[in-house]
Amino acid sequence: MLTHLGPVELRGDLKKSTALSGVAVVGEFLVVGSDETAGVQVLMATGKSYKVLLDVPLCPSSEEIDIESIAAEGNVVYVTGSHSRVRVLGKDGTIGAVELRPSRDRVFRFTLDFDGTVGPIETRSLRATIDTHPVLGAFAPLAGKENGVDIEGLAAKDGFLYFGFRGPVLRGNRVPVLIAAFDEPEKAKTAYVALDGRGIRDVVAVRDGFLVLAGPMGDGDGSFRFYFWNGLDLAAVRLAKLRGSAIGKPEGVALLNETDREYELLVICDGLKDGGATRWRLQKA
Repeated sequence: MLTHLGPVELRGDLKKSTALSGVAVVGEFLVVGSDETAGVQVLMATGKSYKVLLDVPLCPSSEEIDIESIAAEGNVVYVTGSHSRVRVLGKDGTIGAVELRPSRDRVFRFTLDFDGTVGPIETRSLRATIDTHPVLGAFAPLAGKENGVDIEGLAAKDGFLYFGFRGPVLRGNRVPVLIAAFDEPEKAKTAYVALDGRGIRDVVAVRDGFLVLAGPMGDGDGSFRFYFWNGLDLAAVRLAKLRGSAIGKPEGVALLNETDREYELLVICDGLKDGGATRWRLQKA
């Protein structure tokens, strides 16, 4: 069962607030990011709302990271770009070539201390790992929204990062998850999870595994659903559907609290002002 608990107010100068795509909780802070910016923002809890505290540039503002997900373990924050290619569309509707945009091929790490101090920013890439992968390598030349490689989920657990793919969705509805330490992306292992034909829109670590927010691989209409995945088995457990809309697509999930019976979540959507941030209670399987 999924219960709507109400909106979450995000106050201050939120950058590209209608294109928020990633969110994570670090103590009293939220870290949010948009797929149209070159950095993330830190918000501090003030009562029942969050207020923008500072901007964290990750690269020059002229570069497009295509931030798709943010994760945190303790006070260590991770941000990933999509590592996707893009199909160029002309103004007259003509379909052009597929372009590689290296600025998207990045994963970032920094610390966020209890007083809001941000540590040095480190950068890695999964590009070489993807291009030489026995399965993903065949999809790497394709556009992300055409069942090509498109990372949209990221979770951090026990020192490892779990990169969830919106595409490709493979035979048997299998969706890849790359598992790697930040400093050793070349040693990534691969797991697969079946989500009824959906791709991963976000993934967040919980006590016994992961919550997966899944949705359509493409941009067309389709339902969004929460699953529980133990991180090992192919099958994931269906939990509940999450309503999307014609203008708002669920893109980011953060875990606010977990009990023996339920999760309390913060969900943001692409296409809505301030990400349409809302709180939800999700009952465990």
